[in-house]
Amino acid sequence: MELLDENIQSDVYRSMLEMIAKLGFSSYSTTIMTTIILSILLVIILYAIDFLLRKVLLLVLTNFIAKSKTKIDDLLIKNRVLQFATHIVPVIVAKEAIPLIFKGFPNWIKIAMQITDVALVIAVGLLFNAIFKTFRDFLRGNKSFSDKPIDSYLQVMNILVFFVCGILIFSIATGKSPITFLVSLGAASAVLMLVFKDSILGFVASIQVSMNDMVRVGDWIEMTKYGADGTVTEINLGTVKVQNFDKTITTIPTYALVSDSFRNYRGMQNAGGRRIKRSINIKMNSIRFLTEEEIEELKKNPNVTRFYCR
Repeated sequence: MELLDENIQSDVYRSMLEMIAKLGFSSYSTTIMTTIILSILLVIILYAIDFLLRKVLLLVLTNFIAKSKTKIDDLLIKNRVLQFATHIVPVIVAKEAIPLIFKGFPNWIKIAMQITDVALVIAVGLLFNAIFKTFRDFLRGNKSFSDKPIDSYLQVMNILVFFVCGILIFSIATGKSPITFLVSLGAASAVLMLVFKDSILGFVASIQVSMNDMVRVGDWIEMTKYGADGTVTEINLGTVKVQNFDKTITTIPTYALVSDSFRNYRGMQNAGGRRIKRSINIKMNSIRFLTEEEIEELKKNPNVTRFYCR
């Protein structure tokens, strides 16, 4: 259902046109002035709608969420999911009002509609990005996922969303089907592989690291090649952050955990102990059998007698 009926649009535009024409402007100047004034009024209305949705609606929902015992609704507020959702409404209103504003310039309607369509795609993309962040924070609070590389999967989803948004924006700007863009994209796949090489390697490596349980967040690892010796604090698509024992941060490429060798002390920590290897030099000439007198003397030592067996 359209926000403004065509008859209402015509009446509003005609009334504004007649009002400005009474001031003595020419026909062309009257049309331009009408378009400018209606554009300013639209901006004010859109700002008012966005302000009311953010301040009034979000205030009501925030108070309701504050009383809720569930955690995910708090994360929705934290990651501004509702705020990004409210930005979609003014864009839809603008899309409906454009035919009214540019009624005197029909050639401009198509360009203005393309701009609003692009804005709508961006708003929806930012909304999905905020939703993914909410799920990431929710899974981080779950013990089953606390040591998994959730950031890697989030970044892959973000890349996918921005890729789809990019295709839609290209389709809107050129007026061509998204399939046409994908077909031409196949010819440039070699360039894309080069540009996103690190992202692809990091994504594959993060899956291997997770499935093979090679590294978890919180593990103590040692990687001499990169000067890393400390606790893993973050595993994302491109890098792994290790906090060394001197509180410095070492950044390691994610795919290096698969291609290079490193030491993980998780087994030692889970065992509750640590084996230490030390070298002891023994002179060969000092080794001999004990005499009977030495044996009798050692028997007097309770620590030796306990392990002595003849």
